[in-house]
Order: sequence, then structure tokens, then C-alpha cells
Amino acid sequence: VLVICSHIRAAIYWWLAVQNPKKFIAIKCDSIQDARFAKCYNGSETNYVGLETKFDRPGLYYLATYNEFPYYRAKEGLIEENEIYKYHAGRVNAEDMLIL
Repeated sequence: VLVICSHIRAAIYWWLAVQNPKKFIAIKCDSIQDARFAKCYNGSETNYVGLETKFDRPGLYYLATYNEFPYYRAKEGLIEENEIYKYHAGRVNAEDMLIL
């Protein structure tokens, strides 16, 4: 398993976004905390990563990705039920312990 710095991964995402226009779609968030916990699905404003980015839509955005190449989730990443982090966290019973 190759573990790389998030700055390098960001460059990889950018390169893939340029190669795959309109596939990396981000959802606008109200706060950094919401982005960290994938709680941005209540809004409808989106933006693309790559050459299609709309720079007149400033703000914090959450980008759902797969952990395997080619990483993008396209429109599937805009559906809260498809969010992997929330799905697994939600499956933990109250009696179970989840350590992240």
C-alpha cells in the first residue's frame, strides 16, 4: 500500500480532473467542520474541479472520492446515501465502539 502526502494526492486529483472534465464534482459546505464529517449534502450548490471550475462560486467545498484510481465519483458523489464514510459510521451500533 502506497501512502502519500495529501498535497501530492491533490495534484493527482487535479491532473485527473483535467483529463476527465466534469467528473470531479464538489458540494458547497457551510463550514470546515461540515466538510470534515461529510455533512454538506443539504445544499445544492456544486462546482467542478479542473479546468471547468467556476471561480465566481467561492466557498468551502466537499469532494467525495473513491480510494482507488480513477478516484472520481461524478454525480454519484452528490448523493448522501453513497457517502462511504457516513455509511460505515452509521452502521455502528450504539453498543459498538468506533475508533477513527
